[in-house]
Amino acid sequence: MGLLADCSHHLCKKTKSVSLDYGEVAYEATHLSAAKRFNSYANIARITVNTFLFFSQLVFCSIYIIFISDNIQQIYIQFHPNHTPVVQVFMVILTIVILLISYIKNLDALAIYSAIGNLILIVGSVIVFEYLIAGIVENKTDISSLPLFDTVANFPIFFGTAVFSYEGIGVVLPVENKMKHPRHFKKTLHISMAIVTILYIFMGTLGYMRFGLDVKDTITLNLPQDQGLYISVRIMLSLVLVVSYAIQFYVPIQ
Repeated sequence: MGLLADCSHHLCKKTKSVSLDYGEVAYEATHLSAAKRFNSYANIARITVNTFLFFSQLVFCSIYIIFISDNIQQIYIQFHPNHTPVVQVFMVILTIVILLISYIKNLDALAIYSAIGNLILIVGSVIVFEYLIAGIVENKTDISSLPLFDTVANFPIFFGTAVFSYEGIGVVLPVENKMKHPRHFKKTLHISMAIVTILYIFMGTLGYMRFGLDVKDTITLNLPQDQGLYISVRIMLSLVLVVSYAIQFYVPIQ
């Protein structure tokens, strides 16, 4: 992400541009390449980068739809135990809503919702952390009985999850281009990535210590299903992801 921002700065100076998007960075990098044989492939580079970016964001962001739909289904079952629609029903409805939100093209307007979403995310995370820690202390979990590593066969799943956890490459340039002081971007990026890393390590470790091999794909699915506080956490986190989806999908929509 830092290298991408540096490349954008360098090419902006060479082309005297105010800002460049992903396709434009690919175009200028190829067009101005010292290796002359690449210069004629500038348009192909732009189309390739934009195509890959679109599909990568689409696939990454589909995880959000699965997460939200699973949580909505759990909440629905709680209030309608005799009627359980398949999760795909919620996915279809959610996709329509998210597509409409994604057509908000003003990143400044989305930033307000993102800030509110971050506050909600902090509250929800604190509640989840409190539940995990309280459960570990109360149950006096024997950590030594938990396997330290999973099988090699499951490593690709871990690797994919880890890469997804840092998925944000699609919004690096739009965020940096909209910053009041773009020169502070890399410092902001490093601080935010450090915070994200710490939070993921703690959430993953505590979740595993609390539930062991019974831990679900998403920790919210392990929360009590019949308590209002934890139902509210699912609702809060789902709302946050609906809003953040529009930011993640900002570039592909463009």
